[in-house]
Amino acid sequence: MKKAYSLKNSYVSVGGSFGGSQNYYKGLKKPFAKGKELGGCGVVAMSDVVSYLSGSTSFDAPSDYMKIFDDNSKKILFLPTRFGMTFVHMVLGIRQLIKKKHLRFRCTWTFNQRKLIPHLKKMLGDDIPVILCIPRIWGWKKAKRSLAMYDPETLKEACRVHGHFVVATGIILKDKKDPDHDVDRAFIEVSSWGRRYLINVNEFASFIKRHPASRLGYMLTITRKPAT
Repeated sequence: MKKAYSLKNSYVSVGGSFGGSQNYYKGLKKPFAKGKELGGCGVVAMSDVVSYLSGSTSFDAPSDYMKIFDDNSKKILFLPTRFGMTFVHMVLGIRQLIKKKHLRFRCTWTFNQRKLIPHLKKMLGDDIPVILCIPRIWGWKKAKRSLAMYDPETLKEACRVHGHFVVATGIILKDKKDPDHDVDRAFIEVSSWGRRYLINVNEFASFIKRHPASRLGYMLTITRKPAT
C-alpha cells in the first residue's frame, strides 16, 4: 500500500494517540461528561483541525486535551448531548475557533458528491485536515447498514459507524493507480476516537449517495485566504 496524499506534519497526538477522542469523558462523574462522550465527535474533529492548523499538535495527557475540548465547547456554545451537532453548527463553530486563533482560512460545507476526491486531494496537498460527516441512518439493522472502517494494518473490518464526524489525514492506495480513476482501490485514512482507521473511498461514496442526510453536507472544505 502507498500513501498518495497526506498531511505534511505529524497529526494531533494525545500521549501517543492518533487524534483526540470523546472517550476521555467515559465514566467521569463530572457534569455533562456523558453528553460529551456520546455526542462530542464534532467538537473533537474541530479541536483537532484547529490545533493542527495552529501548530499545536502534541498533548501529554487526556486531561490536557480535555481542557481544549471544554474551552472550545464554550466558545461554540456546544450543548453536550448524545445527538452531537448539526452541519450548520459545525461550520459556524469552526469559523469562530479559527477567528479566535487569528488564522486565515475559509470554511464551507461541500454538497456535491463528485467533489469528494478532488477536494480531499486539494486540501491534503495544502496541508489541511478534512472533516468528513458520516451521515446518520434510520430504520432496521442500522449496525449492519453503517459504514465500515478498517484496521490499517490488516484491512479487516474494525467497526461500523453512522452519525459520526471523522478527520481525514491521507489517501492510501492499494497500488500505484490514481484514486480518481480507480476509487475501489483507494482508502481514506481517518482519525476517530484517537485511533487510525481506513475508509474505502468507493464504499463511502456509495454510502453518502444512499442516505438522504448527506444532502445536508458531508465534507467541510477549508481553504487558505490569500495573503494581504
